[in-house]
Amino acid sequence: MNSDKLRQIAAEMRARRVNHGKHESPTLIAWADRIDAALSQQAEQPPVAWLWEYLGTHLTADKEQADWLQSNGVELQALYAAPIAQTEQWISVEERLPSIAQEVIVNTEFEGVCAGVLDSYMEWHAPCSDYKLTRVTHWIPLPSPPTP
Repeated sequence: MNSDKLRQIAAEMRARRVNHGKHESPTLIAWADRIDAALSQQAEQPPVAWLWEYLGTHLTADKEQADWLQSNGVELQALYAAPIAQTEQWISVEERLPSIAQEVIVNTEFEGVCAGVLDSYMEWHAPCSDYKLTRVTHWIPLPSPPTP
């Protein structure tokens, strides 16, 4: 989903903030605010990868390849790294990816919940290891380390 569509959804949420013509819905306003905040954060940082559809779904972290695809008429979906401090819930890998080499907690279909790192080839590995993680479905940033 592109940023124009998300802005349109946020505007529609604000327009429908009145519930049954009587009361404002703070939930709709809060979600619209979250969409606007996410879009402004995306504008401040470059994408970490791009998705496209052609005989299946493909993913690349190579900016030159993404530019070449786009110049040849392929519609790309940019994926942005999630800000660590503001992420509170599990994030689907279909929505966003962490930064390359950022250690996170992942959920996989086979290994379950474990630590993982996304490399520049868009493959998941166990940290400090060549062990590849398969079928990662969700991820969440590591919490801040404890203070002494």
